[in-house]
Amino acid sequence: MRQFGIHLKTTRTAFWAQHRRRNELIERITSRLKPESEMEHEKFFFRYYDWLDREERFEFDLIRAITEDPSS
Repeated sequence: MRQFGIHLKTTRTAFWAQHRRRNELIERITSRLKPESEMEHEKFFFRYYDWLDREERFEFDLIRAITEDPSS
């Protein structure tokens, strides 16, 4: 049960870190590219991924890494 609690806390921390980074990245991309409409986060990244600059792509990769392994 203790291990479960540790994993739950790690997962929660990772979720909020990912959430904050994702929102900051979307805000940065939106201010630069001025998209025509709002859309779900996944659709947004799918549509604009090819237009991310080097720093934005790095940030995107960090967000994905959190998703893949929140304990790292």
